Amino acid sequence: ERGNVLHDVLYVFWGQLGDSDALQSLSAHALDERIASAVAKGLDGVAVNRRNALGRTYFELEGKRLIALLKQWVAVEKKRSPFVVVAREQDIQLQLGDLTLSMRADRIDELPDGGRFVIDYKSGLCSIQDWVGDRPAKPQLPLYALAMSDTVAGLSYAQVRTDECKY
Repeated sequence: ERGNVLHDVLYVFWGQLGDSDALQSLSAHALDERIASAVAKGLDGVAVNRRNALGRTYFELEGKRLIALLKQWVAVEKKRSPFVVVAREQDIQLQLGDLTLSMRADRIDELPDGGRFVIDYKSGLCSIQDWVGDRPAKPQLPLYALAMSDTVAGLSYAQVRTDECKY
């Protein structure tokens, strides 16, 4: 559930900004406001019965945790080369023989050369090792590459985890 809320927060945040130029141009105060707004909207998406069961104090603490986490994540994003967020929660279909896979990419960025950089948010630990072996544990990124083969310039997990934020 916390991972779903984090996805919602990032969805809202990048919907407000749209690209790396907008991120870089924000003052510290304006960035804090955008982060707080995205967190509030992400938490608003939690079902009322769940909110009631967990209580107001829990959601206040979770909001503070998410604000601190998003600040850490934004510091990572600011180090990237220019990009434009062209899709968030994008439905993708892949036909493999008789099998049709329906997937959803967390985020797709367009790079200056027109290539696409596909991002899969993870709130837990992740590794490229998840892609290898006879039965890959988390095969979605390589599958996105197959489905979008002509435009994919890169694939990455985005590990959005307190004190361990990284691509």
